[in-house]
Amino acid sequence: KTFHLNLPVDSYFDPACGRYVQNLVARHGFEVVIVSYVFYSRVFESLPRPVLKLIDTLDVFSDRYRLYREHGQTGEFFSTGRKEEGRGLDRADTVLAIQEWDAQHFRTLTGRAVSTVGHLAPPVVARAEAKAPGGRTMLFVGGPMGINVHGVNWFIEKVLPSVLKQVPDAELWLVGGICSRIGDGAAPGLRRFGFVDAVEDLYREATVVINPQQFGTGL
Repeated sequence: KTFHLNLPVDSYFDPACGRYVQNLVARHGFEVVIVSYVFYSRVFESLPRPVLKLIDTLDVFSDRYRLYREHGQTGEFFSTGRKEEGRGLDRADTVLAIQEWDAQHFRTLTGRAVSTVGHLAPPVVARAEAKAPGGRTMLFVGGPMGINVHGVNWFIEKVLPSVLKQVPDAELWLVGGICSRIGDGAAPGLRRFGFVDAVEDLYREATVVINPQQFGTGL
């Protein structure tokens, strides 16, 4: 879904969702409800007062469309104004941010408690062995969102030719949903793995891991 200007914070909300959650809480007696994304915060209006209400924000949406516009991209997903994002945050008892920059932003919008919890993926212990000398693989892991596509295309156009000039047999490995947006013939040495069961194996095999995003929000 694309956007060009800010939307009201409740634009994506379906009232049926609020009724469904209300019935679940009544049936099971849940004491805490966690909502992902501020644009679903209206769910809280369906809950009884004793329930602790948490928003796992995952991203910042105030004027998000401007990031895309500044980089010549068509906006995607969701964007809202500061006042509207604050209105959604005010519905929670506590706001959860994934990084401190986000938390500082949210504190300018709401008087609710804001905590930084970081990313909750389980840690993977790295193996101690060193990489073999002369490695020639570059790894990018990511979804099909426009920010990733923009970054990978930038890397293919601006960086990869210089790499291949110095290391002609170098390979660019793409993993995840990004593979649906970058074609087979997009670059020499490109390998698309799609979705894999054990992404940690590719991290261990790759010589370097790249993050060519030129702009972004959230994770």
